[in-house]
Amino acid sequence: HSPLCPATDVLPLHDEDFAVDALIFDNLRARRLTLHNRVSGRRVELAFDGFDYLLVWSVPGAPFVCLEPWCGITDYSDTTGDLTKKPGIETLPEAQTFHRTHTLTLPKP
Repeated sequence: HSPLCPATDVLPLHDEDFAVDALIFDNLRARRLTLHNRVSGRRVELAFDGFDYLLVWSVPGAPFVCLEPWCGITDYSDTTGDLTKKPGIETLPEAQTFHRTHTLTLPKP
């Protein structure tokens, strides 16, 4: 469990969570999540097999939350600039391709 939400699989989101930046999750056991609005009952389910990172972001006061599965993350402020040491970097043999798919499902409320 994350230090943000110890002993639970539920993470309540609030405007202040996004005042500085996105929430970035790595080392997740689950590869599926549900974003649920408890007031309206609306929900969206995201399946993201093969992605090592999940970003959750919004703009305080905005009527949306973005869910972004990522294979890598942006540089840290103290990066060395060495691309081979960057977290999440995938190395492929020449002429190989890399595919990932995520799925959004909008179940009936």
